[in-house]
Amino acid sequence: MKKIMGIASAVALVAVAAPSAHADARPVPAETNTVRSSDLIAALADTRATGHLEFLRQGLHMWTDGSTNTGPNGNGGTWNTDKVAEYFPVTGPLPAKSRLTWNGTSPQPGVQLVFDADGITGNGNDYNVLVGEPAYTLDADGYYVDWWLSNASSATARQAAPSCDGSQAVADADTPAERDALLNDKKCTGGSGSPFHGGLAQWAAKLPAARMLAGGFSLGSGVKGDGILTSIEFGSSVYGFTNIPPATAPAQGTGTTPTTSTAAPVVKDVTGTFSSRKSKVRVKVKFSADALAAGTTQGKKIQWKVRIDRTTALKLTQGAGDTDVFKTPRLKGKHVVQIFKDGVLVKTIKFRSKA
Repeated sequence: MKKIMGIASAVALVAVAAPSAHADARPVPAETNTVRSSDLIAALADTRATGHLEFLRQGLHMWTDGSTNTGPNGNGGTWNTDKVAEYFPVTGPLPAKSRLTWNGTSPQPGVQLVFDADGITGNGNDYNVLVGEPAYTLDADGYYVDWWLSNASSATARQAAPSCDGSQAVADADTPAERDALLNDKKCTGGSGSPFHGGLAQWAAKLPAARMLAGGFSLGSGVKGDGILTSIEFGSSVYGFTNIPPATAPAQGTGTTPTTSTAAPVVKDVTGTFSSRKSKVRVKVKFSADALAAGTTQGKKIQWKVRIDRTTALKLTQGAGDTDVFKTPRLKGKHVVQIFKDGVLVKTIKFRSKA
């Protein structure tokens, strides 16, 4: 995790779009936000040379090339380049829980939360990062159990760590040696990514004035992974990923009286087709919705679903004229891929990896 100064001003440059209907397949909390590529905060990005991401209509495809690739870190040393990590604006107090929806390889990405420890800008504790990783377990509902504080975080955040005794020594532990001493002296407990850790609800209780600045995700470093991230939940808010442009406002009228018609509109439900192709390691499916004929109005949209070994990997809604491409994560061994159209199974693909 790299430290970025002036995080509040960096986040202010990017605004989260208005609530959208494009979210993940889970029952979602009341407040839904849409994240597009333009919402990512460049100042916080840590997607490296062998990490990749691609926004889809209903999700974010991310993958790494391997698990051992290395390259220069810009400070005279090297780091693992197999990493995808990005951030987007999030507001409000620290949430009590967080999870993501991931269809892909294991382990799934981690979730990260950037926050100001006391909601006051410019007093030395503006930049702090809590990290939730699957290595430190998920509960039965997929929520991250243990959240650890990054080394670049402030003394205020360190001193509030649920795993520590709140002493001044905890606040002052800037170096690796000082952090080790906290564990040796039993001022903090281990078993996480840093001595400063605890449940997200515990962090929220310890830092009631904290304010979120950004949320993020990280696949790697040093992890070979491939999958689709549909959404991330922070408390009662869900952030869904899409490449669908925001809706534009209709053009203002000219002041003339519009022409009226008594003819009933011709409504036609959306129809469409798909094609599929197998490679050595994955299945690629292209979905194409037919354009509407002149003089007709769009009715019910077409619904697609892809299941891999009885687990839903994609849910897609298409309007007239839409075209989308879905690639399964890299598959090993024997698998069954099923394609459903408007709830009806239309194709079964038996896949055996040749990799």
